[in-house]
Amino acid sequence: MSETRMVYEEAEEMVMLLHTGAEQLMDTMEAMQRIAEQLDNGALLGDGGEAFSSALRQRLAPAIQRLAEKLKERSDYVQTEVYDMKQAEQASRNLF
Repeated sequence: MSETRMVYEEAEEMVMLLHTGAEQLMDTMEAMQRIAEQLDNGALLGDGGEAFSSALRQRLAPAIQRLAEKLKERSDYVQTEVYDMKQAEQASRNLF
């Protein structure tokens, strides 16, 4: 018979780390958006400034957003698995 075990403390720490990582990415994206706005307001003029601002907004921002969403998704998944495992253990204890 196969036995599956979960170390809850480690799984809950993983949930926290994934969630924190997602929040940090969102903070980074907000800072990056502020930088792009400064560039648009004349901090870096010319084609180079426009290209850099455009790259921040059109390439980097969406990539950071997707990564943050994936970290949040994984955090929610692990949290659900922890809950389901605890419920299954409790249900099996109640059988005896």
